[in-house]
Amino acid sequence: ASFAEDDDDKKVEDKAGPKLVHDEERDKGKVSMGTYGKYFRNGGIVLSVFTLSLCVIGQVILTLTDYFLRIWAGAQDQRHPIFVVLFAALVTSTLVIGVVRSWLFFRVSIQSSSTLHGQMFQAVVGAPLWFFTANPSGRILNKFSKDQGAVDEQLPVIFFQSLQLALFCLSAIVLAVVSIPWILLLLIPLAFLFLRTRRQYLNCSRELKRLEAIAASPIFAEFSSSLAGLTSIRAAGLEDSIQRHFLSLLDKYGRGFFSFLLTARWFGFRLDMQCALLLQAVALLAVALRDFLDPGLVGFA
Repeated sequence: ASFAEDDDDKKVEDKAGPKLVHDEERDKGKVSMGTYGKYFRNGGIVLSVFTLSLCVIGQVILTLTDYFLRIWAGAQDQRHPIFVVLFAALVTSTLVIGVVRSWLFFRVSIQSSSTLHGQMFQAVVGAPLWFFTANPSGRILNKFSKDQGAVDEQLPVIFFQSLQLALFCLSAIVLAVVSIPWILLLLIPLAFLFLRTRRQYLNCSRELKRLEAIAASPIFAEFSSSLAGLTSIRAAGLEDSIQRHFLSLLDKYGRGFFSFLLTARWFGFRLDMQCALLLQAVALLAVALRDFLDPGLVGFA
């Protein structure tokens, strides 16, 4: 409702004539692959490709380590030193690659964030005077504080965790298919359901985050202007009016943030249900086809 009211206010202001302060714009639609590519290019294209390759190699070695335990458990001479040496080498490689890829990934993220901040600062410093008239100081502060803070603190962690989880899920699905090929009959409709749920979530959550980012700018602008005109506000006795207006801005921002949390819970619940369905299918098929499957491979999956 609040966003609809903003559209009505915009129409009224347009009829009144051109505005001195422009409305904050936002992108629409999905985030293009060029945006992700630019993010990694800012961190160094060679280092980024090497880091992503280490993430894939690390997941492959981790899967081989688990598979090696199955081979070791089925061997006749389990006390042979070669098993201990190979297992120690795989575990050490997994540990070293895990540490190196984490350090390199966050180094790329820091370099990309620093480059983005420098480009944004140069653009603001070199902007003409009308830019500062059309854009309130709170809007500029919002970009350099909240938005840049999300790029510095939240994006690297979420990006790295998402990459790790994606590789882990992919390896788990491959193992399940290799162990029980009949699981493909369930994976196809599950993949369709997952992509459909993902599309619904992204279309909604993406726009909510953009609306939330826009709703934060008036808060910074109101706070800075209230501090600058604090003497005039007290002299005119407008403390209650300013406070109510500031609380209404906080309420508008909170609606967008809370709506985003609701969509995240909605998506998480459906993902949990789909994962539970897949695990149940693997367990039931393993029992039903126990005479035709390798017990060690099924346990590994």
